[in-house]
Amino acid sequence: MNIPQINIMAMIDVIGSLSDNKLRGNIFMMDNSRSHDTTGQGTGVLSTVVQFGQVINWHILPIDVQTEVRVNKIIWQDDVNPCLKVQEYGLPGSMPPYYAGIVKLDAANPIPGVPDSEMVKTGIYHYNLEVIMSGKTMTMTTNPSLNIRAPKWNSRER
Repeated sequence: MNIPQINIMAMIDVIGSLSDNKLRGNIFMMDNSRSHDTTGQGTGVLSTVVQFGQVINWHILPIDVQTEVRVNKIIWQDDVNPCLKVQEYGLPGSMPPYYAGIVKLDAANPIPGVPDSEMVKTGIYHYNLEVIMSGKTMTMTTNPSLNIRAPKWNSRER
């Protein structure tokens, strides 16, 4: 089964963020999830519905085009990272860099040979983005989330 990638777009009002010295109220998140269960579109508390093994891409779009903004890191709440290979991607001089990761596999259906560290349970996993703009580092405090759900079908039922 081919699972589409999810793109999470974080639009940041750079001037507002730098003036207010915070991202709260100045960050607006949306995703391209096809799930009607995703909530918080256009806010800082986006809860994106995802599936096991799905690629997640986090992109930053500055509302001020003259200021470069990039994700410095993703901070997972409760020290539980539900994704593998979360890191910055992109080529210097090309499109702005972005962060991406792959949702871990279903811990309820272990696969022989796959270590527990690559498995995760269904549930809601909160995170915050740490961004750099105009040389200043700021961290979100709104706690958006990935809502990991099992697929509606089971391969054993086919």
